Amino acid sequence: MADSNEYLDITKQWIERLVIGLNLCPFAKHSFDNGLIHYELSESDGFKPMMEELVVLIEKLNSVENDEISNAFIVYSSDVSFEFMLDLEYSFLGLLEEAGLDTKYQTVIFHPQFRYEGEEINSHGNFTNRSPHPMIHILRAEEVSEAIAMAINVDLIPVNNAAKLDRLALRKISEVFEEGFEERVALALK
Repeated sequence: MADSNEYLDITKQWIERLVIGLNLCPFAKHSFDNGLIHYELSESDGFKPMMEELVVLIEKLNSVENDEISNAFIVYSSDVSFEFMLDLEYSFLGLLEEAGLDTKYQTVIFHPQFRYEGEEINSHGNFTNRSPHPMIHILRAEEVSEAIAMAINVDLIPVNNAAKLDRLALRKISEVFEEGFEERVALALK
């Protein structure tokens, strides 16, 4: 049985140290700092139970206001492949569409082997979505739209992220947890 605290603590450290530390997602800090992110650990390794857990999580998000839970991560303890996660997300988005919730929620997958289509496996830009564990992030579309409307230039976010990640020059996700990582981030942001 997976240690829920260990998986979720590592996920929170990854968000704080990499995503917020490098400001990869300028919208993440508020919900993280205010405890508005919901985290769940899944020990499932099959497609059907994982889909069922995602449906339950959407029901939970639908039952609370966004000032209680802004967004949610479901973190998988099983060693599922990146391709499996892509299939899971694609199928889940189909369910959201069938339920008429595709305009209310959107998803982002994270995986230790994440790779953007057309990118080299070792491209630093892949680290925007490389994580210590496979996971799906469910966001409220309305909040994303509001955050985008407040952003200075959303189109520059991926360009800026690529430049920061190139300067940081990560080779593996475990570097995020090493001593001295904050100093590397400070240098990458100069």
